[in-house]
Amino acid sequence: MIFFLFSVKLSLMKNFIIFLMILLFAGFIFFSGWLSFWTSPSSHTVYITKTSGVLDKVTSGSEFYWNWHGIFPTNVSTISFPAQTWIETFRIQGNLPYAEYYSNFLGLEKNLFDYDIRLNLQVAWKPSFLPQMVRKHHLSPEVYDQFLKTTHDITENQLLNWLRGRNGDFEVLQKIEQYTPQQLAKDFIEINRNFSEALELSEIQVQILTKPDLKLYQEISTVINSINSQIIERQTSLVLTKRLINIREAEKRELLAKYGELFEKYPSLVTLLSSANSAQLSSILPSLIPVGPLR
Repeated sequence: MIFFLFSVKLSLMKNFIIFLMILLFAGFIFFSGWLSFWTSPSSHTVYITKTSGVLDKVTSGSEFYWNWHGIFPTNVSTISFPAQTWIETFRIQGNLPYAEYYSNFLGLEKNLFDYDIRLNLQVAWKPSFLPQMVRKHHLSPEVYDQFLKTTHDITENQLLNWLRGRNGDFEVLQKIEQYTPQQLAKDFIEINRNFSEALELSEIQVQILTKPDLKLYQEISTVINSINSQIIERQTSLVLTKRLINIREAEKRELLAKYGELFEKYPSLVTLLSSANSAQLSSILPSLIPVGPLR
């Protein structure tokens, strides 16, 4: 009886240990697959797996997300993007086209057409576009910082082109004081529709540290363009006149060549031209020259 009770107790302990091991293993599987466990509460997280590539699911903060990819050690890496709106600051400096030439031509101050502008862009990531962006640019935790720097440089170049305008007239600078930040953002996005597939721009704030004298610049540009137009017209006229002279000279040479061929074929014409009737014959001589080549 005692042996039987001991066997039952041993069997129960054995089953309990097995159950406990299964429970611990299940807990490990569950804990391993809880992908968002270590992510920051203030970020959007994209998951990159060695087995399936970039996952479509994006978690925000400590959102619960279980996936079997996390069961395998070192199978999952993450890229975290800020979940909140932030400000990107740009400092754009330069001068208007031909500024140095205009200044030297009229003896003006060197920095009269310089500009120095600080732009603050209020941006935020679009969570649903982040996996697509990670795939497109082959992002990984190792190249993420370099990607952000490249994005910053591309945006700076787009801002510079936007300020210059389609025709290089810096139209935005002329209207900048009339625009609200939202209007500026809308104008920028309309010109740069491919601004970023995953970034959302809500507004642009502009601070003009140095503003060029656009009115004087436009007046000088109008005068110089007018002078250039007159020069081009005169040059064109001279070229056309030269071409006309060359054409006439070529026609004269061709006519003399035909006269030579005619005299060579009809030597008696030389005698006739030296006679009293030469004037009358000279008047009709051009009509005697055949249109095509003489045979």
